[in-house]
Amino acid sequence: MRIDLDRWEEIFITITRNKTRSLLTAFGVFWGIFMLVALMGGGQGLQDMMSANFKGFATNSVFFGSNKTSEAYKGFRKGRYWDMEFNDVPKEETHADNICVWNQIVGVSQKVSAKPYRK
Repeated sequence: MRIDLDRWEEIFITITRNKTRSLLTAFGVFWGIFMLVALMGGGQGLQDMMSANFKGFATNSVFFGSNKTSEAYKGFRKGRYWDMEFNDVPKEETHADNICVWNQIVGVSQKVSAKPYRK
């Protein structure tokens, strides 16, 4: 491979002639590489943190919760809030034959969790 001195001389002359443009281009390249490394590092850190938070958590668990309604139903308006209550659990137990353990958790909102039945 031959080194073309004319090409390198032209590059050097262009860089020295347009110092502001050259510095802004160099800063842009530096900033792009820095942001790429920072965002990839932050994403990996977030992934590691979430994995650590869920470590030891049962992978065969199911949680039920309530949210705003998306449709009007029997005279109730669309977008209303509702809560699951303890008397809803026996109704759900009759429809879920393969669930053996039901736990009721009451906190800010009521949540009912269930573990699948293993034979």
